[in-house]
Amino acid sequence: HMKHLRFLRGAAAVSLGAVVSKGIGAVYRIALSALLPALGMGLYQMAWPFFCLFLTLTSAGAGYALSRTVARERALGRSGRGALLAGLRLFALLGGVGGALLFVFAPALGALQGASLASAYRILAPAVVLGGVLAVLRGYFQGARRMGTSALSEVFETLVKAGLGVFLVFCFRGEAHASALAALGAVVLSE
Repeated sequence: HMKHLRFLRGAAAVSLGAVVSKGIGAVYRIALSALLPALGMGLYQMAWPFFCLFLTLTSAGAGYALSRTVARERALGRSGRGALLAGLRLFALLGGVGGALLFVFAPALGALQGASLASAYRILAPAVVLGGVLAVLRGYFQGARRMGTSALSEVFETLVKAGLGVFLVFCFRGEAHASALAALGAVVLSE
């Protein structure tokens, strides 16, 4: 009975964190639309597809795999820190390769899209590395039954991205390219 209750509380914490994070993200997108000039918003939006592709290719399944492995380790009386370190090494390496590829091929990706996006992709490249590491850390906390920590980190990440994004875009207001790059820089800083 207690095991089911603990599971439900954990699931509720993760769900609530996701809902709050998505809500903050929606408000942030509305604020960006109001603050960024149309060209800046276009550049910001155009950078997302390839960034998300690289992020997905280098970190997909990291959190889930780690949470399962850590839960299994803890059930056997071990801490799961060995799995955490192995996961951090693996996904930092994958993210590093993905981030380096995004950085190197930034001009070609921008040319494919017919826009000046090389700087945008180069700014986002570190977030590819950090995204995998963050997924591993969240997976560790979930496997250790610390769902609240995982949920809070997601909300905190979104708050930092939104707060810094609005601040940085405001600092570069009127300059479409610079303000779009500032908003993308907030993504990296939030990771």
